[in-house]
Amino acid sequence: MVKRQTWILLAVFAVFIGLAFFWTKYQNNMKTSHPTPTVTPVQDLFAVDGTAIASFKIVDNGSGMTVMVARDANGQWSLVEPQAQYTDIASVEAAVTQLTSLQVTSSLEESGNLADYGLDKPAYTITVNVNGGGQLVAQVGSPTATSSGYYVQMPGSVPQIIPKYGLDAVLKLLKNPPIATATSTPTTVITGTLAAPSSTPSSLPVLTDISAPASTATVPPPTSTPVPQATATPLAATPTETAKP
Repeated sequence: MVKRQTWILLAVFAVFIGLAFFWTKYQNNMKTSHPTPTVTPVQDLFAVDGTAIASFKIVDNGSGMTVMVARDANGQWSLVEPQAQYTDIASVEAAVTQLTSLQVTSSLEESGNLADYGLDKPAYTITVNVNGGGQLVAQVGSPTATSSGYYVQMPGSVPQIIPKYGLDAVLKLLKNPPIATATSTPTTVITGTLAAPSSTPSSLPVLTDISAPASTATVPPPTSTPVPQATATPLAATPTETAKP
């Protein structure tokens, strides 16, 4: 008969085999539902030069908020939506620079479950129209687990990760459309010829020293008043009284 201790060891061994089987199956399921991102060579999300962009549009799919700019007949940027009389050209140019600078940091091996990346119902849609009729569309999903990037998918490709700070610089146009205000700066037009100042300075009047007139009056010398001198008067002799016999 098999000893009881041997049965216990066989049971423990069977438990370990079962745990190993379920752990392997769990890992395979995780890889299928959450493919591991692979570092890809540096590539641009929109592989197009900024001068070739005819228009671009950003849509917030949740609220329906939209901003769109396009070049006019003179090649200048003009705000189409929302409508405005004046367009902040500098803000548009900055957004175009950001659009053409967005780089893919990593790509998923498989598409997997798009709901895990917020791509089943994308939060934003960016459409870039290129001169000649080409069009590029990017669907923006949810932020990554570390909040350092966004999951983005182009038609026919696997989800990719784009740095959050770069994409936020483009998405901010939804809350701050490139609307400018009219400013008028008065200008002064000067006609005619201005006379050049003379290089020879004008002579200054010469100051003459005016002496004070000399006084010709003669001041008489001071006169002294003679002081009367006191004269001594001789005293009269007082008769001496003679005693009687």
